[in-house]
Amino acid sequence: LHLPVQSGSNTMLKVMARNYTREHYLALVARMRRAMPNMSLSTDIIVGFPGETEDDFQQTLSLIEEVQFDWGFIFKYSTREGTPAASLECHPESLIEERHQRCLELVDRIALAKRSKLVGTTQEVLVEENNFGRTRTNYKVHVNHHVAPGEIVSVRITNAQRATLEGELQNGNAAFGN
Repeated sequence: LHLPVQSGSNTMLKVMARNYTREHYLALVARMRRAMPNMSLSTDIIVGFPGETEDDFQQTLSLIEEVQFDWGFIFKYSTREGTPAASLECHPESLIEERHQRCLELVDRIALAKRSKLVGTTQEVLVEENNFGRTRTNYKVHVNHHVAPGEIVSVRITNAQRATLEGELQNGNAAFGN
């Protein structure tokens, strides 16, 4: 599930004109995870929004730690003409870039740790193209054997990379209804 949060700071969410709070977002995530414990969750985050303090940014990092996203799309704030934020004073690009890198590093660390837990497990993979496919929780997997797009195959995960898993095709494939 992709559930954009934008910021972990209630102050920034209000400035961004979002109609939810950090607490509302965390409660929603908790309800979804109770209903689907193995779901994967991704998000969008904007760093360096005008007025974002170091404390606001730390609240975003703590939300990322608490939610444990499987991946995230981290965007650097940039002015868009015609928006209410366009008239606000922007942070220096160096500060925005530094926060962007810190946020990316945290999301990547958490995501790699989650993918690494799949090493040694067998996953159902829907092959898309060029021996790449996706698990039911949307992790990208490179399969070590030629498999036709559209096939659903059983794959033992052998390695976890920054953005993908690697796996070996298991004997007796097409075991998932193909």
